[in-house]
Amino acid sequence: MVFRYIFFHQLIYLSYRRKYKNFLNFKNKLEIKQKAILAKLLGCSVGTRFASEKNIQSIDSYEKFIQELPITTYQDYESYIDLQKKNPKSKEFLNSSCDHYQPTSGSTGKRKWIPYTKVLKEEFEQAIGPWLYKLYQNYPNIKKGKHFWSLSWMPDNLRKEQFSLDELEVFPWWQKYLMKETMCIPKEITLAKDNDSALFATAVYLCCTKDLTLISVWSPLFLIQILDILKKNVKLIAELIEKSHWGTYQERLPNLTFPSVHSRNEKKRIMEILLNYNIEMGDQFFYEKLWPNLYLISCWKTGASSYYAERCRALFPKVAFQGKGLFATEGVVTIPIDDRYELAYLSHFYEFLNLRTGEVIPSWKLAPGLIVSPIISTGSGFFRYMLNDKIIIRDLNDGIPNMHFLGRNEDCDLTGEKMSSEIAHELKNYITQISHQSMNMISLVGVSEAHRPYYLVLLDQKNYQEFNDGDDKIDSEEFIELLDNKLRESFHYALARDLGQLDRIKIKSEHHIYQYYQSIFLKKGMVLGDIKVEILVQVPEAYL
Repeated sequence: MVFRYIFFHQLIYLSYRRKYKNFLNFKNKLEIKQKAILAKLLGCSVGTRFASEKNIQSIDSYEKFIQELPITTYQDYESYIDLQKKNPKSKEFLNSSCDHYQPTSGSTGKRKWIPYTKVLKEEFEQAIGPWLYKLYQNYPNIKKGKHFWSLSWMPDNLRKEQFSLDELEVFPWWQKYLMKETMCIPKEITLAKDNDSALFATAVYLCCTKDLTLISVWSPLFLIQILDILKKNVKLIAELIEKSHWGTYQERLPNLTFPSVHSRNEKKRIMEILLNYNIEMGDQFFYEKLWPNLYLISCWKTGASSYYAERCRALFPKVAFQGKGLFATEGVVTIPIDDRYELAYLSHFYEFLNLRTGEVIPSWKLAPGLIVSPIISTGSGFFRYMLNDKIIIRDLNDGIPNMHFLGRNEDCDLTGEKMSSEIAHELKNYITQISHQSMNMISLVGVSEAHRPYYLVLLDQKNYQEFNDGDDKIDSEEFIELLDNKLRESFHYALARDLGQLDRIKIKSEHHIYQYYQSIFLKKGMVLGDIKVEILVQVPEAYL
């Protein structure tokens, strides 16, 4: 069986050799390559109504490009995309057909639909290829078994719409075949009726994969969540494995076959490990027994995820860890190459907003020490599209910047939920509305470095009590549920809650709520006169 895995992994490895070599060989031609990508993207847009209205056909240089087109957000494309989705042949926004629109959410929480065109998929390939080639090269033992690649996850409301979740669609057919042969979790798991069932099924599949060599997830907290489900259900999972049946979960897991175990002895081994698990055993020993061949975990390691990445590292002390590059639904910015996060310069056209001066800089003029936000032009039809991420330029390697992710601009992103001040203001207004203007939210606090991160609503206690003593009072549990449902209107918040990565919202109400707010930041070392009440903040739980 090991030789079968090595064969398929070796084919994947060799298939990306050319892309990796191109990534190395063209580093000293950054400006030339970037301008060629820009010319290609402009050409792809000509002939659409969007291009005609923006005078794109007249653009023949980078200087003309920045003169004609401003920095954009999704709102600049929304009406065009809506019309294109309704009439795919209309050429409102795209010259080529697009059979897949990937949902995500923005600063206002409203759902966005990103066109996954053939050109955009090719651009992602230009980043994925060098990364995977180097991954296999640096960690060759991962070729000896199966991989767990976390597939796309959707909030339960989108699952009910039966939206397609096959993340492998970005790959050509032959690469999809090779990857499916080496993955331990089938794509059908995304068709589960709800995320709880999908997470449980994932835990069962992982238990049945002794030859697991790689775990690749975005959020380390997502991995911790799966491990918690596994530990809490060891007896149930052992029973299901013995029967080779989903039991009461069958109805919620349509078209998902129960994972097969190679032999009776292997089934016995798994059941013994599960049934013998106890707290005294220690989680490290438990996971090592389940997955003795696990060599690498790939996950976010920077920004708000660093705390949870360290928790994962403590659970797997003998396993290597690699950080993820900066991938957004709209495009890719960096890929991990050795211990660096290098600009994926062969994918999109990149510019960067200098967060200190407000100057927009093309990629070939970046310098170490700059703190910037990415602006990308991509095969989805987006030009000069602002990503709300904060990055520092560490150094340059043959002109290619090594970029370290610092966090989200003005947002709170505990586990990928992309909370923003706009969403916080909407929650504040909602609280005012449902309380008939008797309650005031002073701040929404993202609480990090907790067992499970959560959001804390700070309310004036006097107003809160007066409201609950009145005729229109709302039970505290009902009130929390109302606020949580309001935040669930944001795509990524709903997803984080459904996956169990975020705990339910909590309320803090005190007579002197402003003093409580100040005390949090005094503990962080701020001077009292410098503390400004912000609508959205993030603090570690230890400061509460």
